[in-house]
Amino acid sequence: MSHVRNRLTTIACATLFGLGVILPSATPASAVGCIGSGCTGKDPQLNCSGAPFDTLESRTGPGVGPSLYTVQLRYSPTCQAFWARGIREDCASLQTPWVHIAEEQQKSILLDGERTWVTSRVQRSQVHDCQGGTGWTRMNPDENDRHRACLATNFSDMPPSSPPFDGWLCTAWRY
Repeated sequence: MSHVRNRLTTIACATLFGLGVILPSATPASAVGCIGSGCTGKDPQLNCSGAPFDTLESRTGPGVGPSLYTVQLRYSPTCQAFWARGIREDCASLQTPWVHIAEEQQKSILLDGERTWVTSRVQRSQVHDCQGGTGWTRMNPDENDRHRACLATNFSDMPPSSPPFDGWLCTAWRY
């Protein structure tokens, strides 16, 4: 029976090839779980891990004692989405602060005849592990707007402020 199935498969493939039918091949994009606005609020590790990404900017600031905190703004051209990644190298003190990260998306609007930027989405997260622990926000889509990544510490599980992120360490805006 398998001999007949193999022969039928060979005939079908030869027929399709003869008709000029090209079957799609598997690409890295086929492993991507979302694209653009479909990525809003999704975890980049689960939905965009098979796609290449760029770290657009990285900022490092002082932590507790000699430790450092780093925030990165990341972008995947395949997923067409941004997210923030935070890295902490602390936990040397008895009171270890919470490390909050955020990815802010702003849209350009016309207000009273003038162009201005307004926050449209903010994805937040925390970096829990210390000594090189990483954390990341959920994604915001690339919609011809601007994005930045920010990091702040606080001795509470509540972020110290909301946008415009007074006192936060932030990357430059990326368009």
